[in-house]
Amino acid sequence: MELHRRPSNQSKQMSPIGDESNSFEVLTRSDLRLLSVLKADREQDLICRIAKQFPWSMEFAKNGAQALQILHARPTQIVLFDIDLLGLDWKSDLRTIVSSPSQPSVVLISTGVSDTVWEEVIDCGGYDVLDVPLQEAKTKRTLLYAWRFWANCRSHARMHLQA
Repeated sequence: MELHRRPSNQSKQMSPIGDESNSFEVLTRSDLRLLSVLKADREQDLICRIAKQFPWSMEFAKNGAQALQILHARPTQIVLFDIDLLGLDWKSDLRTIVSSPSQPSVVLISTGVSDTVWEEVIDCGGYDVLDVPLQEAKTKRTLLYAWRFWANCRSHARMHLQA
């Protein structure tokens, strides 16, 4: 199996994210809500450590049904989802999550990420895929870019509606 080597949606950003201090200023202007649906405690702990570095609200769900309840109740910009918790029809479940009211950037967490899995995630509207075990620097960067991607998509949609 060939490991994931394709560029993620990070390469499609409208503008570079810059250094972390710049990103922090942008993030403080918005109440970023991060929903974590992960089965491994180690991965969950890493996400919590990263989120504490920023003014992010964290929520946790144990499965797809609970995640959808949260997504319909409160605006959520980023969802981290363990692909194993989505079930056999994970592509359909991913599309449902992406199309929830706040249209979050969804980052799937998977073991042995391949080009095929990455392409399927992107085709379903997901933002990116991270391989486990999660690496702190890469995960942090992916979350920052996922937020920027979400914010850019909403900004362009508003500008288009106003035109």
